[in-house]
Amino acid sequence: MMDSADASTAAALRRRLEEIQTLEQGDASRAALTGRDLGIYALVTLGITLLGFLVLAL
Repeated sequence: MMDSADASTAAALRRRLEEIQTLEQGDASRAALTGRDLGIYALVTLGITLLGFLVLAL
């Protein structure tokens, strides 16, 4: 909802949102994780957890 004090028009705001969306779609940090990435994450997490249990046990 637009406030009467806003200097921007609804069309200008829509254009700016479209610009931002276009920029973010090309951003590599927003790409989906691959199966390989998820596998590495799972192995590292499991390794850290096992190492923590080992430290507690000793």
